[in-house]
Amino acid sequence: GAELRTSVSKLEQFAECPFKFFVAAGLGAEERKEFEVDHRERGTFIHRLLDEFHLRLAADGRRWRDLAPADAAALAARVGEDLLGSPEFARFAADEARRFAARTLIDSAQRLLAALVGWMPSYAFDPVAVELGFGLPGSPLPGWRLELGGGRSLLLRGRIDRVDLCRDGASAEAFAVIVDYKSSPKKLDPLKIAHGLQLQLLAYLRVLCQRRDELQP
Repeated sequence: GAELRTSVSKLEQFAECPFKFFVAAGLGAEERKEFEVDHRERGTFIHRLLDEFHLRLAADGRRWRDLAPADAAALAARVGEDLLGSPEFARFAADEARRFAARTLIDSAQRLLAALVGWMPSYAFDPVAVELGFGLPGSPLPGWRLELGGGRSLLLRGRIDRVDLCRDGASAEAFAVIVDYKSSPKKLDPLKIAHGLQLQLLAYLRVLCQRRDELQP
């Protein structure tokens, strides 16, 4: 068709290996799903815990900086236990080994959130959105459309893990920090950026810059 709808991660996958992209995005091939807790399931659990942590605070009209580190850890524990009791993560409760793995993830999230909240007094930004979708059904932001010429276009869609904002009281100008959660250490590499292997943060920043008036701290 005239419009290609895809995600930034798919573009990175294509830059890394076109055949891998063809198998995943073209043929739709996936690994066989088994009733087990793998690295993807662990990553999903941590993502959901971090998202729910923010959403519960926002529902109470509180900011991250309103908590003490111990309170943040306690809230993370409650969120984690609630997630373990939901059908979405039922496989974590299948046996003692998986329950132990889940408790380990919750402990890690407690330490992380306690550290993040502890940094807040020296951090001028406030988390204002999690899982911020753009170009997806029901998303608050539209996709990023790139005109390719010849009547064709590329529409990028996706979700931003977390957006932190700080508004300058004098100029009303807003500054943003984009957070993309990773389960292992990652650093921006100029060489990888140049070859299209690390596009997410830059693309997400562009999406926010285009719709800056729709975000409020």
